[in-house]
Amino acid sequence: MGSVKLGDVAQESRETIENARDLPTVGLEHLTPGVLELERWENNAETTFSKGFKKDQILFGRRRAYLKKAAVASFDGVCSGDITVIEAIPNKIDKRLLPFVVQNDVFFDFAMSRSAGGLSPRVKWKDLKEYEFNLPPIEEQARIADLLWAMNDAKKAYRNLLAATNELVKARFVEMFGNPESNPLNFPVKRFEEICENLDYRRKPITASMRKAGRYPYYGASGVVDYVEDFIFDEDILLISEDGANLRVRSTPIAFSVSGKVWVNNHAHVVKFENKSLQKYIEVYFSLIDISSCITGSAQPKLNQASLNNMLFSIPGHNALERYYQFLCQVDQTKAKISRVLTQTEEFFKTSLYRYFS
Repeated sequence: MGSVKLGDVAQESRETIENARDLPTVGLEHLTPGVLELERWENNAETTFSKGFKKDQILFGRRRAYLKKAAVASFDGVCSGDITVIEAIPNKIDKRLLPFVVQNDVFFDFAMSRSAGGLSPRVKWKDLKEYEFNLPPIEEQARIADLLWAMNDAKKAYRNLLAATNELVKARFVEMFGNPESNPLNFPVKRFEEICENLDYRRKPITASMRKAGRYPYYGASGVVDYVEDFIFDEDILLISEDGANLRVRSTPIAFSVSGKVWVNNHAHVVKFENKSLQKYIEVYFSLIDISSCITGSAQPKLNQASLNNMLFSIPGHNALERYYQFLCQVDQTKAKISRVLTQTEEFFKTSLYRYFS
């Protein structure tokens, strides 16, 4: 095992495509932290993207806020200029091993330290290629790649199992209450502000440079973005994305329940319900409806408080809500068990990456 620089075994691809019409287009929002294979994409006839990439090349988000986004392309396409396209140099490194080099925490820390710029710092390939790591002999690389991909497949299987439980939750909802957009059982319809209390006035953003590390989750539009030393909420609340591409893409839930001591920034609406059963019902409700008519903005989609308050929801009786809530509690117990195994697998995966490449 010897020490090499990333630029010794990999290179940046700069292929430009003049006519990107109807090709799969990939933006930063399509790269998911910790997910090694690129699985989502869009066809966009009006795309301004022109940077091309090929199947098996690596797409790496080079803006500081997206440095933990790196994935292997499973198709040819075009991508945003905020993505660096990397490929293995033949006979220097097994191309199946290279993705794991740029998916470990040491590499992310290195990329973070080399990022520069004003409001939106970026890292360039000329800096990334200076990353130094231990590389096993070429004859061992295939074996290590097989092991790491097997662990990656195991993580993917557990994530798919969690996704299946989420689909079960939605199916049970429709079975009990019907399609929420058509309300076939004619439940009473209420405006959102009639069924909950809005706590947006209590949320408070903290810029990254001002955050002090701690144990309390710091929530944004799509979930936890950091951990800080203090909290501003300590109760059962529902967070609803206020802005961001995810309002349209829906790669992660736009409504998610949070309990206990947390901090929430101004990118997520904060609402509180009288009881947990109604809160969880509304959480699932959001996953089943189209909210595009309530969203404003194109470059930066936004669900403002007025639009949220005016949304209409069909509300079943208390007994039906409680039955569904009990079902959700049972599902949550199962999800917790799966999540624990997934976490253990991910920790072993990280340990392996550190052992092989640190």
